[in-house]
Amino acid sequence: MSMESHTWLFIGAAFVLQIALGVKLVSGTSASKDKLKQWLSRSRSWFIGLFLRQKNNSRTQDQILWNEVLRIHIQLSQWSMIFLMFAGGGLTTAAQLFFLSGSDPESFWLSKPQLWTVLSGVVVVYLFSFVPVRFRPYTVHAFYVTMNCLALIMLLPSHCPRDQLMRTSMTAIIIFRVPSLLLTPRTLLVLAMGSGYLLMSFLRFTLEPVPETSGCTVDEQFKVRMEIYALLATTFLSFMVKSMVKRKVELSVDGSNLAKQLSAASSLLKLTCDAVLELDDNLRLTEHSPELSALLLHRPGSSMKEKRLTDFMKPDDATRATQILSDGPSCYESQISAHAFHTRLVDSCSSKLCAEVFQVKYTKHDGKEYSLLGLRDFTDVKPLSGGNAVDAFDSTVSTELPISPLMTATDTTLAVASSVVSDDRDDRDLRTDDASSVSAVSVSSEESLKVRPRTVYMDIDTESMLIHAASSPVMALSGSSLADVFPSPHTRLLLEQLRREADLFRSRGEEPPGRVLNYEEMPVILNPGAVDRITGTMQITQARFGRTHVLMAFSPLRPRSESEGRRRSQNSQRSAVEKPDRALSL
Repeated sequence: MSMESHTWLFIGAAFVLQIALGVKLVSGTSASKDKLKQWLSRSRSWFIGLFLRQKNNSRTQDQILWNEVLRIHIQLSQWSMIFLMFAGGGLTTAAQLFFLSGSDPESFWLSKPQLWTVLSGVVVVYLFSFVPVRFRPYTVHAFYVTMNCLALIMLLPSHCPRDQLMRTSMTAIIIFRVPSLLLTPRTLLVLAMGSGYLLMSFLRFTLEPVPETSGCTVDEQFKVRMEIYALLATTFLSFMVKSMVKRKVELSVDGSNLAKQLSAASSLLKLTCDAVLELDDNLRLTEHSPELSALLLHRPGSSMKEKRLTDFMKPDDATRATQILSDGPSCYESQISAHAFHTRLVDSCSSKLCAEVFQVKYTKHDGKEYSLLGLRDFTDVKPLSGGNAVDAFDSTVSTELPISPLMTATDTTLAVASSVVSDDRDDRDLRTDDASSVSAVSVSSEESLKVRPRTVYMDIDTESMLIHAASSPVMALSGSSLADVFPSPHTRLLLEQLRREADLFRSRGEEPPGRVLNYEEMPVILNPGAVDRITGTMQITQARFGRTHVLMAFSPLRPRSESEGRRRSQNSQRSAVEKPDRALSL
């Protein structure tokens, strides 16, 4: 009576569990009808593809994925072959030791025909593993079929008695059938070979007479059930291995496509931008940018990797630029979009460059967000983005006076205008004492430039790094090295950068931009043993045979009187509070 109660309890518990699983399956199916339809559509296409192969050999995306899956399985097959070789070698070694120990060969758990079959399998694995043969999909499939045929031969009546069939079949499942799933991605092939084992067991237990000494009715039923379970397990494992490999291939292909798209976008940006760089989620450069380093006049050999882009901006501009870069279009949106903004960069000479920044965000496989930036210097040219770009300039910073590139017949450049109104009164006294001093722009529009200072010119050969020509009163500097005339290395680095910039434009078939650079208080050695400071302009010129020169124009210096020196000292102290000195302004 207790046995019947236990049986009914088990049946009831199993029935409740089956109902719960059925409800969950039905609810999950109704909640994901679209996914079910997609799965049925893919299954139908796959089933039709088994009989109707496409005649065209176009390399579609599915074909590329399948070829990559085959390539990975070929790589995995080598490890599977090594395992099979060691497993077969272990069986043969165990048989050798058993025979050498003097034991009866008939008492070994493998028969002599089975041992010869195992030895043949080891030879086949050896040939496939160590003989120089180019692995291809059909060779690996042929190896899989050959090894399964050898395993089926071991189950024949001539090799395996009926009472040892269970043990031999279990050995084949553990040592060969499961490890060999890595040899082929074709689940149908695994299903076909597994059906051969099931058919072999069913025929032997059906057609062969049952030995009188062994009542093996239960063994027959268990053996058939075990083969069915083994068939289902190997088929499912083959499908799972194929799915995982395919998923890995898809991720690899997506990563390759992302790298190609990133390279294409970078190449496109390089056609219009002066520097292209990549920023991580902390706005740090992932790699060193030689173009940006040259644009900012950094010394050769210095690395910009892992430096924040905002470190090369003024603090006020950096705050605004950080907000724009962080609030840009998110890469998690359905459509990735780009945007542009304007900001200012500060080079090593403390001069400011107006930069146009193009940004697009994307996500890599590590899950982090990156930004691809294109930087373009538009100090002397019109920005490409026009009104679509946002200005990251700080509104509290006063705009500098623009530099006029126009030349007159009597003078090739204008003197640097002072932007501090408080200095006009003191400078007016200096202009009255000396007509050759620098003229300033008047605050009132009714005043004009009445005095033009005499201008001194120096033609600098930036390739040979020497003074090519000079006007009076510095004619004696002609032929001098730049290191003897300009003691500051920043000045020589600036001249070298101007030459590289001109060469870059000429390599593109373009003319260098006709911008004029203003410099203030530049240290120079015009007389031996004395370092003077000059203020003027410079611009790129082209000499004979396409050589790049720089034409410098500045006003001649004169000895300062004691009273003038005191006045200038007082003026400089007052103006230092209002405006910091700049070595170079664009």
